[in-house]
Amino acid sequence: MDLLHTKYVHTIVQLIRPASIFYILFWYVIGCWFAQYALPVDYLWITTAISFGFVFSAGYVLNDYFDVQIDTFNKRGRPLEKNSISPQEVFSMYWIFTGAGLVTSVIAGGEVVLSSVLVILLGVLYSHPLFDMSKKGLWATLIMMIAYYFIPFLTGYFQYKNLVNIPLSTLLFFIGFLYIRGSRILMKDYEDNEGDMKYQRKTPLSIFGYKKLAYIVTSLCVFGLYFVVTSLFMIFSFSFVTFILVILAMLFSISTISKAFLIYKIDSKNILRKIWQYDHIYVLLIGVCLFMSST
Repeated sequence: MDLLHTKYVHTIVQLIRPASIFYILFWYVIGCWFAQYALPVDYLWITTAISFGFVFSAGYVLNDYFDVQIDTFNKRGRPLEKNSISPQEVFSMYWIFTGAGLVTSVIAGGEVVLSSVLVILLGVLYSHPLFDMSKKGLWATLIMMIAYYFIPFLTGYFQYKNLVNIPLSTLLFFIGFLYIRGSRILMKDYEDNEGDMKYQRKTPLSIFGYKKLAYIVTSLCVFGLYFVVTSLFMIFSFSFVTFILVILAMLFSISTISKAFLIYKIDSKNILRKIWQYDHIYVLLIGVCLFMSST
């Protein structure tokens, strides 16, 4: 298959999930910002972003390769499920992306090589049938949190500042969004429940049920919001920037809680759906405010 042929572009985009890649890279840039309270101006963050783009794309491609059967229930219309690309082509694409990611990580530096290798290993651990951690419930959630949040944020921070001397404000922000992001990952399988039940996958939803999961997510978001708001006041004191960031953090948390109770099926007027469908916009605006306030 000619990977550059126009007719395959849509298939490749579906496989690598650019919106999810962008969101992961966003947390990497946030980590860079917290290291110096300013956006990086050198080439380092660009080569790191390219490397992460490749290795995370490889992880998504590998997941589609091994999940083709369950995707007939959970994600109808995926490229492999509808035969718009062959398994051999997908597997070749995985190695191309992995190789490109490792090469660019060498250019970016040792810490990026380590981070990229960790992402690749976690992707194999999560998707490969030999380990198949995607069926292990909370273990799968932990792997996703490490790969999608821990590694990008901490890599960005470590590139510009020593991890040993992380300020309390940065630590609180990191932990706060860890709680909120973790709660969102806990909910990720609710749309896949049909296939998960058929293939007897353990997920947070199957472990806790709709009601308990909704209240667990709410608790995590409340604690996370408390830590995030505290960190923002420590960084910016009482200012207009703090006010805007706190409002956005509240909207992001509320959107997560709303989605949890939407899953619990108590949204008779469809109000909650209107809140959480813009959740990515809230967190992106948080980033914009941080970047504009660079010192």
